Amino acid sequence: MKFMEVLNVGQGDCVLINPTECCGNKNYRIFVDLGTGSRDITKEINPQDRVTIFLTHHHSDHIGGLPYFFNSFERIERIVLPFYANEVNLIANAILHLKGIHATSHCEELFQNFSNLNNHHALLVAMQNAKTHLIDFAFEGRRFCGNITALNPPLFVHSQNKNKLHNENKEEIERICERYFEHDYAEKLIGYFHSKHNAQDNPFSNDFLKMESDFNSEEIYSQKKTFVRNFFEEHIRAFRRFIVFPSRRNLEKIYSDFKATTHDVCTVLSIKHKEKVFLLTGDASKQVFYRLMRGQEKLLRAHYLKVPHHGSKNNLNAKILDHIEPQVAIISHDNRRFGHASDSLPNEQIIRLLRSRNLSFIVTNDVVKYGTHEIRKADNKKDDFVEVL
Repeated sequence: MKFMEVLNVGQGDCVLINPTECCGNKNYRIFVDLGTGSRDITKEINPQDRVTIFLTHHHSDHIGGLPYFFNSFERIERIVLPFYANEVNLIANAILHLKGIHATSHCEELFQNFSNLNNHHALLVAMQNAKTHLIDFAFEGRRFCGNITALNPPLFVHSQNKNKLHNENKEEIERICERYFEHDYAEKLIGYFHSKHNAQDNPFSNDFLKMESDFNSEEIYSQKKTFVRNFFEEHIRAFRRFIVFPSRRNLEKIYSDFKATTHDVCTVLSIKHKEKVFLLTGDASKQVFYRLMRGQEKLLRAHYLKVPHHGSKNNLNAKILDHIEPQVAIISHDNRRFGHASDSLPNEQIIRLLRSRNLSFIVTNDVVKYGTHEIRKADNKKDDFVEVL
């Protein structure tokens, strides 16, 4: 058994960590993401194993395997979500309540994508059925088990907005809610922005996964509301275009921006083991790395890099790679194309970039470009710490 096992879950992420030297005893295992749901990842652990699950974000290719635990919640120590998981869910549901959205034709797939992007409701129901508090949240600087540190998301998304919402900001957000969202949901949103810390008058209180009391202060609650407010204010023009002309194209723009936001606040973990550092990046955006490069350059360095977003060119570049300085690139993928992309993931530019730095590869599937095998799974580096299952 290697320290880190990368499970082949197709076009998704699932890493299993066997922390024999930290975080407890030999029957303790850690999952970082759970794949698409196409593979029963619980078969890779023993019935007596206790597990912690980090979900880097709520996209279906990272959370899809959660139902395999639904009949055995007693095995789970905790589930760790990104700090703004509740707020991402709120924004997704708000978008689904834009004025005129239900009259928009040929958008059923996009409606479903918004639902699948967060998968929040299923997790909420599962936690309620478990009848125990299993939820924790990851944010910058939070340490888990001594050797695991969260580098993202930041605790404060915009440092200039640390203070409580001012009255004039509340009035502005009321105007936004009333103008752009359906009446019933607009009233709920306004109630949310006016609600007090940890108060039952928050109309979304039953829809939120509960935080630990140590991180549930008035300042934190205000910052979380600021995160939602910022998204609304930054996308007023997109909302207005959609309401004036509720087309699939205009909704796709909002969808794309929302998806990028989930990548901006997904969990990034730095894990140390025997003088080695493993950087697990989920689908972290370039903006995440740029922020870390400005403030925590040393923490960003790693021997092993789980290449973000299955090797998308939108999540990694030479500047970022040269700051991380990895020796081994881990790519979890299934050679799929998305949207209008002509090149499947991992992107050919990313493969060339990684090769130019003489990195070793560990891939979950063969990398095939235009009919040619660029990297074969069978040729994976024989590594002391990582293997693909």
